[in-house]
Amino acid sequence: MSIQEQFLEKWQQCRKKRYPVLVIITAPLDNHFTLEHIEEIAQILQAKVFNFKQTYQNRLNEFITWQTVRDEIYHGANSGIVIVTELEPFYAKWPENERVAFLKNLLRSEPSKGIILIINCQEDLSTIREIEENSRGLIWAPSA
Repeated sequence: MSIQEQFLEKWQQCRKKRYPVLVIITAPLDNHFTLEHIEEIAQILQAKVFNFKQTYQNRLNEFITWQTVRDEIYHGANSGIVIVTELEPFYAKWPENERVAFLKNLLRSEPSKGIILIINCQEDLSTIREIEENSRGLIWAPSA
């Protein structure tokens, strides 16, 4: 099964739940989700790609709080499915406990359409994985 087929299967599992949020954990140098692949997936899902690095290219040196990022993602996800990419320039600036809080908060959100976050994440997510799957969105690490 191709990575795109696996992704679509995971999204189908996730999108009908109370928490239609899929967090895809990629490994460093992972090429499963290139910008080209993400654009293809976005077309299939009729989703909007929100590339933080590109959107904020003139503000990459600034510190943007996770709450601000979350609010911006929520705003987009209430009008359509949002695929969030290249958040790492901001995510890496947050303390580890805030990174985990951001992921936990995102996974327990209830957007009307859906959120897909593709992120390179090295944090210990055991506290999030302990939350029952019917009480949060889905975490998927395709390279694991």
